[in-house]
Amino acid sequence: MVPADLLQTSQEQRVQLAAATDRMYQTGDRIREGKKVLVETEELGVSILQDLHRQREVLQHSKNTLHGVDDNIARGKVIIHNISRRITRNKYIMAGLIIFLLLAILVIATGKRHQG
Repeated sequence: MVPADLLQTSQEQRVQLAAATDRMYQTGDRIREGKKVLVETEELGVSILQDLHRQREVLQHSKNTLHGVDDNIARGKVIIHNISRRITRNKYIMAGLIIFLLLAILVIATGKRHQG
């Protein structure tokens, strides 16, 4: 026969072993759940990085477009400045022609008075 102390100890060991086995399974479940969360997080991170890459490309394209617009604006300013200069020059030429024609009319009118 097996002594009672030995049976009691064996029973306690079985209970402890069962509890340790349960903890081991729970830990395994937590590890599997943690791996699942890790994979989902990694997929989300990859998706976010892809979105950020696309947004970077859009921003880079916008930046290049803005540089093109800046260049066009600079050329436009030069053209407008040149047109303004030509307008001013044409005004002076027109004023000179008007003065010349007025003087010519005066000379002709005075010459006719003296002849007539």
